[in-house]
Amino acid sequence: MTIDVKGKVAIVTGAAMGIGMSCARTLAEAGAKIIVTDILDDEGEDVAHSIRATGHEAHFLHLDVTSEGGWAEVVDGTIDMFGGFNILVNNAGIFDVRFLSDTSLTQWKKLMTTNIDGVFLGTREAVRAMRPQGVAGQGGSIINISSCAALKGSTGHSAYCASKAAVHLFSKAVAVECADLNMGIRVNTVHPAVIESPMSQAAMKSWADTFMEGDIKAMNEEIIRQHPMGRLGIPEEVAYAVLYLASDASGFSTGVEIKVDGGYAI
Repeated sequence: MTIDVKGKVAIVTGAAMGIGMSCARTLAEAGAKIIVTDILDDEGEDVAHSIRATGHEAHFLHLDVTSEGGWAEVVDGTIDMFGGFNILVNNAGIFDVRFLSDTSLTQWKKLMTTNIDGVFLGTREAVRAMRPQGVAGQGGSIINISSCAALKGSTGHSAYCASKAAVHLFSKAVAVECADLNMGIRVNTVHPAVIESPMSQAAMKSWADTFMEGDIKAMNEEIIRQHPMGRLGIPEEVAYAVLYLASDASGFSTGVEIKVDGGYAI
């Protein structure tokens, strides 16, 4: 079976850079029409333009994933353009490095609002649209980007680990629900370790400041050491896992997790 998504429509959140951008481009190359979403309008428009420049269809829609109304507008806009959608990639998220004793309730809530509330809203709206009685009613595949932080605790990341673990088990519960109710919707998660991206670059500085007295080179070496394969991942490696889960080649897979982690969480 060929792994492609020809004839499908995909919404990708946080697609202005990094993993999200790579997912949008990879799905487009495999035949999908893409709705690029982000809060970064100029960068998101650039990604959509770059996809169109390669001969594929892509449109940018502004989306703050924490906004219930924003999600409704994106879903309605996608249905207006294409009649429905088959793929949702919930990628948007934020990262924080902070010891538990230094974490305020406001900081905790900010991270949870983006990382799990955003996934909840997107998944709910996709299920409503994709289910047989929905406006689109075509079934589909929802891929939620979790993290190896959902599987392995680490110092300074209690809030982030909790948010990504919530994404992990939430996705499993929705997968069972969709299967039990015969919705034709699969829900799976991808768990990256440290991937070369703007987010990981910012994280590396925070880690260095927190653990290595600002020595980014030493911190980078330590992070690489924690990955048995001896390097960091690249966004395309995550995107190919997403492509598999989005495609019909994974038609008997739901509620599963794919680690893209170089052995970090073995």
